[in-house]
Amino acid sequence: MNCKRESAQYYEQLEDGIAEMEATVERLRMEIQELMEIKNALYQLNGLLKEELKE
Repeated sequence: MNCKRESAQYYEQLEDGIAEMEATVERLRMEIQELMEIKNALYQLNGLLKEELKE
């Protein structure tokens, strides 16, 4: 009996850990997406500033 209970607890903890990792990965994906958008905006701004300097 004790072994089954420990096994059930192990799998429950494992599932909780996996869910936590998946949530972390999703947060990181969102942060990366935001950073990529900021990077692209900065590249566009840089291009516009370079054009202004040439004029």
